[in-house]
Amino acid sequence: MTEETGIEAYTVVTGRPVALPPATEGELLRVAQEALTNARRHARPVSVAVTLSYRRHREHGGP
Repeated sequence: MTEETGIEAYTVVTGRPVALPPATEGELLRVAQEALTNARRHARPVSVAVTLSYRRHREHGGP
């Protein structure tokens, strides 16, 4: 993104990475792309960060 727009982009990964189904990886990529596009169009940022947080799955209840 930096070369194309001058906006510095950072990726942050938290938690213990695990393999995800290909369909899930594709959806996450599309969501991140849309978020970056929206930030560029509407916020005019100097920098952006995309955070991917791996969290343990819980059978019942909240996050």
